[in-house]
Amino acid sequence: MERPAMRQTPLSASKLGMDRRWWLLTVPALWIVAHNAQYIFGIPYMGDPEVMWATRRRLFGKLHILGSGFAMFCGPLQFLGGLRRHYPAAHRWIGRVYNLGIAVGGANAFKMAFAASCHPLGQIGFAVLAGIWLATCALGLLAVLQGDVEAHKHWMIRNYAATYAAVTLRVQMPVLMASGMLPYHAAAVAGWTSWIPNLVAAEWWITNRSLARKKLKSK
Repeated sequence: MERPAMRQTPLSASKLGMDRRWWLLTVPALWIVAHNAQYIFGIPYMGDPEVMWATRRRLFGKLHILGSGFAMFCGPLQFLGGLRRHYPAAHRWIGRVYNLGIAVGGANAFKMAFAASCHPLGQIGFAVLAGIWLATCALGLLAVLQGDVEAHKHWMIRNYAATYAAVTLRVQMPVLMASGMLPYHAAAVAGWTSWIPNLVAAEWWITNRSLARKKLKSK
């Protein structure tokens, strides 16, 4: 007689890796996804009507928001250790959607950068971010195709730090304007400060994690 197929018991949220730190990362990301949906679907009573109109009439604006929205949503799922270990196929497919989102969102981010209503220095900052966004994604994909999983993890951490600039941008803008800056100048400052601290934090985390692992191996 054939043995009945074993059913895989679904993992609990904690075993997947949904701890407090994960939720602190994820909730703001989901808020950005919901916030940006207004520019695609025209949800009333949310956001600046002029910004909504300017974004909706530009195809590259819609594509940037759609692509980055998918990346922002999928990114936190890729940090779930339990998902990677127990459902590797799901991790790979979510990664493909994430990479596609980066490709679409990043390619159109260059046009968005130079259409931004801010000082040209700020536009350059957003364009540099777009380049880093695409480059880190490409390097992460190349690393995993070459079988270097550790390098893949590091590049994708850097990449999501760049993706997360959408969150820090929307946190910083009200603070900068509350300090007395006009939106034109605040956006120029945020063109750099929305992503540089994120990448510094990512690099700090990667370095410290690598050092901790080396110490464990040496014992």
